[in-house]
Amino acid sequence: MILSYNSTCTIEEVASSCNAIWFFQLYVFKRRHISAKLVERAERSGYKAIVLTVDAPRCGRREADIKNK
Repeated sequence: MILSYNSTCTIEEVASSCNAIWFFQLYVFKRRHISAKLVERAERSGYKAIVLTVDAPRCGRREADIKNK
């Protein structure tokens, strides 16, 4: 099971809710200490891997969308 950092449930809630192997999806924040704290919480809760997302957590500039306005 992969949990997004943007989930409506906390890292700890998901870990305690089912017996599964958990991965944690992480966007790397500009303020690195936020990312580090999230990884620490996932590790303490028994998550086995980090799924690192390398795109931006916001909408991109899509030329077709701009052209069709």
